[in-house]
Amino acid sequence: MHRLIALEGATNFRDLGGYEAADGRRVRWRRLFRADGLHRLTPGDGATLAALGLEEALDLRYGPERAGEPALLPGSVASVHIGLPAAPGASLLETLNMGGVSSAAVAKEWLTRSYAGYPERYAPACGAILSRLIAEDAPPLLFHCTAGKDRTGFAAAVVLEALGVPRETVMEDYLLTNRHWDRGNREPEGLPREIYEPVFSAREEYLAASWATLDREHGGLEGWLDSAVGFGAEERARLRVAMLD
Repeated sequence: MHRLIALEGATNFRDLGGYEAADGRRVRWRRLFRADGLHRLTPGDGATLAALGLEEALDLRYGPERAGEPALLPGSVASVHIGLPAAPGASLLETLNMGGVSSAAVAKEWLTRSYAGYPERYAPACGAILSRLIAEDAPPLLFHCTAGKDRTGFAAAVVLEALGVPRETVMEDYLLTNRHWDRGNREPEGLPREIYEPVFSAREEYLAASWATLDREHGGLEGWLDSAVGFGAEERARLRVAMLD
């Protein structure tokens, strides 16, 4: 099986199957996908998505992002908003474009701090993904954001770890964005590359900041799933039955 799904209008569309879980089983192929923006999909891409058996694309973007770049999905695939209705503040990219970031260190600190808040901010979104995966006769599922890096990266990490995939492997999957995402010509003009590069990269310290919050405040992923997401031991057992071979 190929992890990267080749599309004309998206570059970071990946299958989360094949990863080995702690008990020796593997995540099922062609059941769960992560992606970047879907606003440039071609009719041929739509046929590819339909052939995967997808019925929903869960959108982690903010409401204005969805309005500005609506997903071009085939009629058989519904776009479902599970992200926040609005951004909690100016995005780092907006701040970059306004000249409000003076160094790479500032950019990295901004993203690291943002990731540290993901467990609180995206608990409902992760619950929406996980609950669909354990539904009876659940079809294959896709979730995405703009780059398929930050919000999508955190959600993918949650699902994979819940399935028993070791964090080392989860981190490897997270970092694949650096290989595949073409950035969509979003780099700001007039800024040195070293300043904006941390914004467009997946870095170990970013996802590690989310894990640090989970471990410090919830005793790890399972404690967070129990208390913040409402996805307890029984649901996690059902998830592994549904998603592991």
